[in-house]
Amino acid sequence: MRIKVYLGGNYVGTNKYQIPNPVTWPSGILSFSPTSPFDNIVINYDAPPPTGGDYGPIFVVDNLVVAPAGGTPTLTPTVTPTATPTPIPTITPSPTPTPTTTATPTSTPTSTMTPIPTPTSTPCTARCAPTPRPRPTPAPRP
Repeated sequence: MRIKVYLGGNYVGTNKYQIPNPVTWPSGILSFSPTSPFDNIVINYDAPPPTGGDYGPIFVVDNLVVAPAGGTPTLTPTVTPTATPTPIPTITPSPTPTPTTTATPTSTPTSTMTPIPTPTSTPCTARCAPTPRPRPTPAPRP
């Protein structure tokens, strides 16, 4: 197995591990200790097994542990030139028109309040049961 380590698209380093018993379902530790930061890794077969056969898609990477480095990486800021933005024109609202005529009412509206009836519940004094529903008429028998 081979591990390749990258920072962005830049190659950082690699390491490989040979499975001691390639005929069985192997287990081993593939490790890498980089000297510089990285942000992605690729794990794949380094070479076909000595027994041959289809080996491409048959491996599992499990219990992947990534331990942070001792120090914090120092970032170097990159200044990117920017274009001067074009100013956006400001919309000036037009003045609100003032009404010139005044309407005079010809009659005075009147209204009479109609009281809304208050719903009251009728207490159940005997055997209370829901209103029976009509039963469907059965189809005539031949």
